[in-house]
Amino acid sequence: MKRKKIFNYFRSPYFDAKMLLLLCVLGGTLATFFPFNDFSVSYIIRWKVFFLWLQNCLMSTLFIAIVSFTWYFLDEPDGDLANRLWSSLGYIVFGGILPLVLIIAEIVVLYGADLLLHHDMQYHIWFYAALIFLLNMYYRSVGLKEQLKDRISDLQKLLSDREKDKSLLQLKDVDLSKLKTSLLQKESELATLYKENMVLSQQATEWQKLYTIKTTSFFKVFHKSDIGGFLIDKELRGTGGKPIINMYMLSGESYIDNSDSLISLQHIFPEFKSVTRQLLVSPDSITGYSEDGGVVALHLKFLEEPYILPGYSWRSHKDWIKEIVDNEKAS
Repeated sequence: MKRKKIFNYFRSPYFDAKMLLLLCVLGGTLATFFPFNDFSVSYIIRWKVFFLWLQNCLMSTLFIAIVSFTWYFLDEPDGDLANRLWSSLGYIVFGGILPLVLIIAEIVVLYGADLLLHHDMQYHIWFYAALIFLLNMYYRSVGLKEQLKDRISDLQKLLSDREKDKSLLQLKDVDLSKLKTSLLQKESELATLYKENMVLSQQATEWQKLYTIKTTSFFKVFHKSDIGGFLIDKELRGTGGKPIINMYMLSGESYIDNSDSLISLQHIFPEFKSVTRQLLVSPDSITGYSEDGGVVALHLKFLEEPYILPGYSWRSHKDWIKEIVDNEKAS
């Protein structure tokens, strides 16, 4: 990771070959001609001045490289407080003190320690210190510009994401409106279906309250509540021995029913009671009963004469018959 970062230095804004060359030449020139009291041609074209200029350019190249690499390597604007403090210390040590130490070491090696304390050389050292300070300020501005570019890039990305989110939100709003419209349509359809179902239920309920007799000669519909019972004719038989079933209304009217048996009728009239194999009656048609010498006669609204019950039938049904008669008397 560190090696990769070192090679990336040459692609960073801290490494600008033209600017580095300009700074090296400028630093070497300023250091050579400081304190700028002799710019005569005879002085400038001296070989000694040229070699001094070349030496100062090389030293400028060295400490400019150190300062630029220091700012590149320690540049962590988004780090925590501890990292930023260590970075600041690194700027001071490697970006300021180290170049100045190298310059002092150069003077000591090339000219001796005695010259280091010379009055004119003190000006050179302070001049180098000023150049190093300005160089650090320059690379600080490079870092701030890079941070600003990153912030602008991040801001543009956020704005782009915001526009995308806004477009997506608008699409979702459109979809939501469509869903609401669809939901309202479904609710309207559901209400219509509910009304139709209610009508059909009412019709079905009404139909369940009706009973139809259909023969070859007529078609007649009756309310089930008006039917008193069904009685098989003991004497007559239909085609193929089929029993003839008479349907009696509570009013006493009678009609021939075309059903096959009382059992099939009991499925249609589950509230009716099968008193005997020949009689299926509505509880509402029973008005009373009488006992005379062990013979029980059942009084029905639709028959003028009482219906005589066999002993076994009476024993099987007397409880509910008595209950109906008692309730009738109580009311």
